[in-house]
Amino acid sequence: MKIYTCPHCKTAIRLKLFFGNAHLKCPNCGCEYQMTMQSTKLRMLEPFVAVGIAVSTSLLFLKGKTIDIKTLYILGVSFLLASFMDMLLVHIGLLKYEKKVDG
Repeated sequence: MKIYTCPHCKTAIRLKLFFGNAHLKCPNCGCEYQMTMQSTKLRMLEPFVAVGIAVSTSLLFLKGKTIDIKTLYILGVSFLLASFMDMLLVHIGLLKYEKKVDG
């Protein structure tokens, strides 16, 4: 899924769904990018929101089920939801990248 484009060579950079997207590298020119500080702070909120949504939906849909089933549901849904939120936030432009500074 093409979400980010390298500003130097205009090559599409593909984001990986389950491997994190804090650092990107252009496959064509090799330029490296990292999330801005504000984007990193926003990205830290994603797991909390994902777990909150997973817990609230488990309370709604899994009434009377054992704690094992609820735990598996919460872990699975929160993991998937955080991954999708990450890609969605990059796609709509709330998570931004800047050229990586060597240091």
